Amino acid sequence: MAFSIRALARPCLGLITDLSVSSRILMRPVEFPKDFPTVRLLSPLSSSARSGVPGVESSNNTIAAVLSKWEKKFEDEGIAEPKDSVRNIVLHVMGGKTFSELDQHSGVEMTPEELLETDRLCECRLARMPVQYIIGEWEFRGINLKMVPPVFIPRPETEILVDVVIAALPHGKECDNCSIAEGCHVHVLEVGSGCGAVSLSLIKEHPKVYCTAVDQSTTACRLTQENAIAAGFARRINVIHAKLSEDGTFNKALGQDKFDLIVSNPPYVLSKDMLALQPEIKLYEDLRALDGGVDGLRLIRPLIKIASKLLRHKGRLVMEVDPSHPEAIKKWISEEEQSDLRLKYEATHQDYSHKPRFVQLIKMKTA
Repeated sequence: MAFSIRALARPCLGLITDLSVSSRILMRPVEFPKDFPTVRLLSPLSSSARSGVPGVESSNNTIAAVLSKWEKKFEDEGIAEPKDSVRNIVLHVMGGKTFSELDQHSGVEMTPEELLETDRLCECRLARMPVQYIIGEWEFRGINLKMVPPVFIPRPETEILVDVVIAALPHGKECDNCSIAEGCHVHVLEVGSGCGAVSLSLIKEHPKVYCTAVDQSTTACRLTQENAIAAGFARRINVIHAKLSEDGTFNKALGQDKFDLIVSNPPYVLSKDMLALQPEIKLYEDLRALDGGVDGLRLIRPLIKIASKLLRHKGRLVMEVDPSHPEAIKKWISEEEQSDLRLKYEATHQDYSHKPRFVQLIKMKTA
């Protein structure tokens, strides 16, 4: 099937023109699966017999000129990652796969329809809408994920979270209740699945993993399910709309008594820091996925409590946290009133900036 433009992005939620706060959304080139429907790839892009917009000098309509024009506009307006922002948008409009295609065919003239679509999407970026929402999709560890606001956008640090979890999964006869060597499944619970990035990455990269993905947002649950179906992993994931209460209980049964591992990127931003968040986040993303309360531990403590109940012996809890949290968590679980948790602080892992960002706890046997 062929189209002149591949317009997957949704209309802008509204234009905000008086925001000067700079933000930082780290981006990477969009990599689409081989069978993803594309429109104008190498053959059309390499053609020089393309007409420009009537009445306008053709040199102003080339990919290079459009990239340059919008990159400057983004810079002038204080848009974060101006070059990557416009390149992702133009790549999306042109139906390409990698940034190198834009460089290779920078002299190709864009059609009037393509120029109008580019302008529309770039106006959304000027309104501080994240690129992931504008183009409606994003690549995460080789999986193309559908993205819709306000479901939380996975950050590059979350890829490290996946690495930590994979290393922490049980191997051989490490788990008392089951033997991975004998072919049984590894059961993982993700609390706060968002778009499904973590669960689907674990399923993709570990053939024995089966996930239960829980989120309090119905939109997030639908998105996780859609992305699981698109990735071909629907049979290995159970998506549940449920909420974790501050007393450490879920308001709905999970369908699984015990888990080998629990993973979460919970809300951990201290409430006092919420006002300093970038406009892209405050305007478009679900702030419930960020606000961790006064000390940032409002939902981390319940996570630890539920982990003590749901983890098998030697099962692990892995969480992404604020750099101030590892020491606070160590202190909290070591207090006498928490002795019934039967959880031991096992490790701290660093993020790309070498900050303590991920904590790992292990379930110990009952005394």
